[in-house]
Amino acid sequence: MTIEMISLGRLEPSAANARKQRNKDRVRQFAASIEAHGILQNLQVTEGENGKFQVVVGGTRLAALNLLLKQKKIAGDYQVPCQVRPANDPALTEISLAENIVRENMHPADEFDAFKKLADEGQGPETIAARFGVTPTVVKQRLKLAVVSPKLIAAYRRDEMTLDQLMAFTVSDDRKQQEKVWAELPDWNRQRGDGEAIRAALTEQHIAADSKLARFVGIEAYEKAGGVVLRDLFDDANAGWLTDIALLNRLAAEKLEAAAAPLSAEGWKWLEISPDRNRPEMQQHGHIRAAHADPKPEQQAEIDTLQAEADAIMEEHGEEPADEAAHSRLQQICDRIDVLSEGEAVWTDEQKAVAGIVVSIGHDGELAIERGIVKQEDKAAVRRLTNGEAAAQGNGAGQADGADGAKPAAKQKGALPAALIAELTSHKTVAAQLVMAGNAEVALLAVTHALAARMLYDGHSGEHISLEISAHGPSYSLAVREVVGKSAPARKLSALIKSWQKKLPKQPDELWGWLAKQKPATVHGLLAACAAMTIDMVQVNGAEGKPAAANLARSLKLDMAEHWEATAQNYFTRVPKKRLLEELGAALKPNTRKQIEGMKRDLAAKTIVAELKGKRWIPEVLKAG
Repeated sequence: MTIEMISLGRLEPSAANARKQRNKDRVRQFAASIEAHGILQNLQVTEGENGKFQVVVGGTRLAALNLLLKQKKIAGDYQVPCQVRPANDPALTEISLAENIVRENMHPADEFDAFKKLADEGQGPETIAARFGVTPTVVKQRLKLAVVSPKLIAAYRRDEMTLDQLMAFTVSDDRKQQEKVWAELPDWNRQRGDGEAIRAALTEQHIAADSKLARFVGIEAYEKAGGVVLRDLFDDANAGWLTDIALLNRLAAEKLEAAAAPLSAEGWKWLEISPDRNRPEMQQHGHIRAAHADPKPEQQAEIDTLQAEADAIMEEHGEEPADEAAHSRLQQICDRIDVLSEGEAVWTDEQKAVAGIVVSIGHDGELAIERGIVKQEDKAAVRRLTNGEAAAQGNGAGQADGADGAKPAAKQKGALPAALIAELTSHKTVAAQLVMAGNAEVALLAVTHALAARMLYDGHSGEHISLEISAHGPSYSLAVREVVGKSAPARKLSALIKSWQKKLPKQPDELWGWLAKQKPATVHGLLAACAAMTIDMVQVNGAEGKPAAANLARSLKLDMAEHWEATAQNYFTRVPKKRLLEELGAALKPNTRKQIEGMKRDLAAKTIVAELKGKRWIPEVLKAG
């Protein structure tokens, strides 16, 4: 193909050019070079309409020429060397892409458009990668952007989100859900720039591949049983989410049952399988300890051999060896001797008669078997067994006071049932946690206030703070925890916390160094999430709400109508009718109120639900204060 000289006025950009985004500094650099040295490389063009030519390769040079024309440094008839190619030349896209990638990194959205065009023409990721000097992974990642809503890609082109945020949307093929998540994302999460909150929102109905439940079952076993794993192509560790929760739970139950089967022959009073044994549940139980037998002859022989090796190391290197290998080996020997010296656990028939075994999933996804667990009703028997000594360890169930020491309020006639107040304020607590987790400013205020109240005032009491700053969660009862845990705010909060756990270093002793390297926005975000987890607005045993809790709710602009809706089951059938009518006030039409007075509780509740539909009504106990 020959080179033709074509006047600048007859050249225009081509839609086939791979690069859509132009770097203004790059254009100015080209303009300066052309002014000084002329066009050093010809443009690749195709014939257009009305005597025009479209520039397929050389768009930045064309932009530079037009800049010089605007500056009146060249004329409209400036002659530009061009190589004219047929419009249907299949090599044009490759040439455009190759030149742009080699010369300057293209905008990722432009790479996506170009790679997709080649892929649509039948070229595979490996072929595309080999032609243009990138890895197949880069090609696959860019092609994965095809599932992202065009509206979101347009927002990315406008610099309204980061590449990491854009890539996070690829974990879901549901474009409407993608757009909804972006629209509802708090400003603070947008400004953070990473995609963790987006991934968490899009996968909140799935189970993370690194969760303890998934690790316990095993990804291979799950997939072998027909389970699907949603992979994240943009994660170097190829993390993902397990989409079939029912299958995962069934496989976990089968594995736990298989592990528990041989234990029934040990003769304990009871055996329970508890897949997700949580701290409050553990606190309800006591624990008796086994005696330990002397080491067996073979164990004692191993102890003697190890001790001789340890003596030799200490004789040569001292008790605290400076030599790293010697120090490590000595530590291994000491740990092994400790295990062997303890001997096997020995349980008596009397102990087994009042205690049981819990089979569960441990923190890291391993099988956990706990023997000697004592239920509340058997603690008296344990005390008698040990001649009055309190062998059962752990906290008793059912405190008379609230978790923060607040005394129960005297129950007034017609007041809400204490159990209902505890449940409602538990919902309020979870919602407040969710809102604060995205509000670092209020979190900082709340944490500072809680610390100052505890440390700088004599004779302080729990009523002055709304955060349990000693870093433990709120005082839900087990029954309430089960109800609240199924709510939408609880699921979203769980997903958010998991996204943070995934971001943090695996070991806690690495956390300080990790934090020291983070941007302030990341530290503030983590503070907000952690502070949120300590919020405690639960009103136990009918206790009145703390003023500090009301202050916090107002600062968070907590609108419980966004997080909870009154139904017959969760409220209206659980409140005395007289109290209910007083509380509803003008929310009910006079005719409806009169009808309800003569109805039975269930029918009255259904009537109230129908009357209040769409009115965002919430009881006084859930209002911000």
